[in-house]
Amino acid sequence: MKSTFFAILFITLSVNPAIAQSVDKTGDLTPKDSIIPVDVNWKTPLILDEIYANWVSKNKNKTIEGFRIQLYNGTRKEAENFKIKFLKSKIELKSYVIFETPEFKTQVGDFRTQLEAEKWLIEVRKTIPGAFIVETQIYFPEINLPEVKN
Repeated sequence: MKSTFFAILFITLSVNPAIAQSVDKTGDLTPKDSIIPVDVNWKTPLILDEIYANWVSKNKNKTIEGFRIQLYNGTRKEAENFKIKFLKSKIELKSYVIFETPEFKTQVGDFRTQLEAEKWLIEVRKTIPGAFIVETQIYFPEINLPEVKN
């Protein structure tokens, strides 16, 4: 008796969502009795990105925890040479020569996630094969906002 009840319940619940949609003449699914009006314009301004960009501009000298790609660790002269070598590669990432006692470090990029840093690491290793990712304090990365058409 219980198994029959559950079988009928299962069939009823699985058939019901299929009834809520219908297929139009082109073969596309169309909502039937949808709570969303069909003529809704989904183009909205990217307000959150704009708010973030404004916040970054106000806090541009502050740092957050993030990731960079480290090219070199050692003397100042060699750190500067690695920075020059990187700049000649024309990869569009900011580069830094940082002093952390007792050594100089050449680092590039400001990445919020390790995944983002790993994507660039592939490109950087074409020029400097020994490069690797380090977790450090970074400046707020820039967000390139797409143009919003009204």
